[in-house]
Amino acid sequence: MNDENIGITSAFDDNEIQRVIGIIQDYCERKKEQTVPFMERVSDKIAPDYRQHVPAEMYIALVLERLINKFYRT
Repeated sequence: MNDENIGITSAFDDNEIQRVIGIIQDYCERKKEQTVPFMERVSDKIAPDYRQHVPAEMYIALVLERLINKFYRT
């Protein structure tokens, strides 16, 4: 656990976080062809108006980062 995460209440304990991360990583590895396009933020080069149509972007790397940083509260 990072020092900056001390005192943060998460929906998951540290073991659950690691388990969920492992499940996501295993799935992405098994279904690489389907998940690679969703791993990183959509670039403006690929879709210049993406953020105009998608108010809350979501991609796999962001979900993993948020799990690690205990972003999810419920």
